[in-house]
Amino acid sequence: GGRGGGGGGYRGGGGGPYDRATTAPDGGGGDSGRFDDDTPGDRGTRYEGGGGGGGYGYGAEAGRARPPACSFNELVASLRAIDGRQYSAYKMLEERNWLFAPPAQPGSHPGSGAGGGMGEVPVGRASMSGLVPFLLTFARVQSDAYAPPSQVVIGLSTAAAALPALLLSTKVRRVATADFLQRTLLRACSTAGADVKAEGGGWRGAKGGELEISSPSNFVLERSAVEVMPDGAVVARLAVGLPAAGRSVLGGMASQVLTATLPALVGAALSAAGKQAGVRPAPGQPGAGVLLDVPGLLAHAAHAELQSMLRDALPSSGLVAFVGNGAILPRASGASGAPLAAAIATPFLSPTSLEVILSVPRTDLSPYTSLPPSSRPDSSTVGEDSVRVRGLGIRPGVTVIAGGAYHGKSTMLRAFETGVYDVARGDGRELVVAVPSAWKLSAEDGRSVSSVDITPFLTNLPGKSNGAVEAWSTTCASGATSQAAGLIEGLEAGCGLFLLDEDSSAANFMARDSLMAQLVPPQGEPLSALLHKVRALCNPSTSAQKQHQPSSFVLALGACGAWLAVADTVLVMRDFLPIDQTEAAAQLVQAQGGRGALAPQVALGGASLNFGREPVAAAFKTALTGRLNVRGKRSLVWSAPKGGYGPGRGGEQAGADVNDRDGAGGFGSGEAVASVAPDETELDLNLIAQLVEPAQARAVGCGLQHAAYRLMRSGKSLSAILREIDAEIDRSGLGSALGLPDSGQLARPRPLEFAAALNRLRGAQFSISASSQRTLVGGAGAAVEDDWNK
Repeated sequence: GGRGGGGGGYRGGGGGPYDRATTAPDGGGGDSGRFDDDTPGDRGTRYEGGGGGGGYGYGAEAGRARPPACSFNELVASLRAIDGRQYSAYKMLEERNWLFAPPAQPGSHPGSGAGGGMGEVPVGRASMSGLVPFLLTFARVQSDAYAPPSQVVIGLSTAAAALPALLLSTKVRRVATADFLQRTLLRACSTAGADVKAEGGGWRGAKGGELEISSPSNFVLERSAVEVMPDGAVVARLAVGLPAAGRSVLGGMASQVLTATLPALVGAALSAAGKQAGVRPAPGQPGAGVLLDVPGLLAHAAHAELQSMLRDALPSSGLVAFVGNGAILPRASGASGAPLAAAIATPFLSPTSLEVILSVPRTDLSPYTSLPPSSRPDSSTVGEDSVRVRGLGIRPGVTVIAGGAYHGKSTMLRAFETGVYDVARGDGRELVVAVPSAWKLSAEDGRSVSSVDITPFLTNLPGKSNGAVEAWSTTCASGATSQAAGLIEGLEAGCGLFLLDEDSSAANFMARDSLMAQLVPPQGEPLSALLHKVRALCNPSTSAQKQHQPSSFVLALGACGAWLAVADTVLVMRDFLPIDQTEAAAQLVQAQGGRGALAPQVALGGASLNFGREPVAAAFKTALTGRLNVRGKRSLVWSAPKGGYGPGRGGEQAGADVNDRDGAGGFGSGEAVASVAPDETELDLNLIAQLVEPAQARAVGCGLQHAAYRLMRSGKSLSAILREIDAEIDRSGLGSALGLPDSGQLARPRPLEFAAALNRLRGAQFSISASSQRTLVGGAGAAVEDDWNK
């Protein structure tokens, strides 16, 4: 954000029309303004008024403009003026932008001529109290002290943030930088006690006054809470509980929060200017003991960049996943994301036979990384222009992770699940990466399925034609059919690596032993086990589903030995360390009659395999009517307000409003609802293991609404919609693309998570066009499968 000189227009007063493309009005009565950054739609872009005119550039939210910013002193005076008035008086905060900066010297900056108001304010130098300048905007003011807290947007210019230039050159670096700033601000709020809400004292007791920012997980995700722009400007989105006594404004308390606590925290946590100037918050001041750790920031970004480059290097290295030596995979507990204490944790070490070296380019951030000694190759193999990491490489095909209970099978599989994301430095899994299309496939008893072609796994249902399973729909799937549907949906969404844990899979979907096959012959069993079709999914030469990419599988198993017959690699975990048992497993299989006897392979089959499946927009709009609520960590509920939901104005989507009172990583302390009311639509995503934050679930819900009201139309397939959502986020930013530009409660999901939600929504409908119906049974692959069985 920025401000113009005096006489600039705000929907009139000599001002020009609001331009949705540049998000700023033309100046009036003088030269038009200019942008410091010509990137359209970036919140925080400064717009300087020229001469006696100019205007104001608010940011990414189209159709909204604000008058020039008011000063710090004006905010203090305004809060003093409304002290004791009705709570609704706080609404005046939405009508202005509030500039926290040293006063400008008259005549020394553009816009300070006659009739020129405050003019341009210098940025980049701290005030006498050691604080940096920023712009405060109230995106939403709460209706009363008991409502969800108000949403504010804080903008720091490039010079005010003073971030090292090398952190701005790539998106990976900017996301990691924003993640670090968010963690620092959260820690500063907690240290100062600024996140504690005043309450008690009865009706007239002081309430509110808390500052909250979304709490990140161990993962480095693109979030809306803090964003770093390509030019180094910083935008932070927080919640502020505006204080009250009963329903009366507490202006003095609000002034303390907004003009003392907030500026101190912003200066301590969101800017490197104080660090560079040697400024440190005074003891007892908010932010004391917390100052942006620039060396730590550089190391944080360096480790995120290394993980991203290792992940990008997997395909060219012939791998689908990688674990670097020295990684700490075990967690402190099953309910914790923190690593097991180093004193008792076993650092990962790859079997020599499966050890590989991943090489990535050396960058200007590489000196800030620190690798475990066991992951470093011999000095003779290290090039000056590259960083090389030694560890276990997982190759395409079928990998079985076996071992006794509590020896680390599921722990290793979980590391691959989260290897699609970068992790924060200190997590222990910094050297664990998987291809971005890796997907955890589990049984989900009771889930909804709509128009999924599960004929590869389910045929000849009693009393039903094959058409029933070519577009299979049910409101309550069994464990096996839900897992079969999930696999086909994963193929449709572009999954290249399926991760399966025996503990969370349906036994009859995974395998069927020879004794049971003799008791119930194949012609009497409609269900085909994955064991007998996995090679058709893995091997391009035998894969009948040419429109989908070949898939790989990593399975954590402890009971079904038949999977050894189809495995390309077999690992046995012992005390959290892998042992290569591929040759031993092959010998055992041969002794039992060979792979054809233990796991005969058949063609995949299928009618359409969901190729070209299209969502029906009307059904999705009906299911998504109402206000979106996030309950718990991964449960979304759309509920209609009292009196029903009327049509949105101007074509707005009916469910665009989001309630952030989820009580689990969000703002407020709303209680989870034990059951779903008849007028509610629930979407349970608790078994979507790679949704790692409530903010991701919220983004998924907003993405569904956006897709239903903006993207779904006849002739557009689900896979095309997924690509379009991802492209819009890249182009416009997370909040703007999903319709919540001021929310600080969003984290970016992958297209696979969006697809999972679309497929599990109750009431959703899909259509499969006639041109997509094709027979894929048998064909050239059958001869190769016969050869495999021999």
